[in-house]
Amino acid sequence: MSVILFLFALLMLASFCAGLAASMSVLYWVWRMGPKQSKDDIFCFLSIALGVYLWVVLISVLFDPMLGIGANTLYLLLYPALIGATPLAACPGLFLFGPRKR
Repeated sequence: MSVILFLFALLMLASFCAGLAASMSVLYWVWRMGPKQSKDDIFCFLSIALGVYLWVVLISVLFDPMLGIGANTLYLLLYPALIGATPLAACPGLFLFGPRKR
């Protein structure tokens, strides 16, 4: 039983790392592309903050009731992957108002 729990914990860690790696690679790509609108630090910060806030609220609304009632194992592996993908919520802010092109 403890081996199964250990393997499940490793799967959850792997799904978190996969979500984090995917979101960081997309953020790097968007960072290199440059802004589509004019470069503006305040709008960039505010849109990143709004995007992350909405992402966290969406995840909590979707998964909070589900975790209370003995959920499916697939959902329990999806949750850490979505938490790992939280930096992806900064993508619209960087895409619209991010750094200049080099």
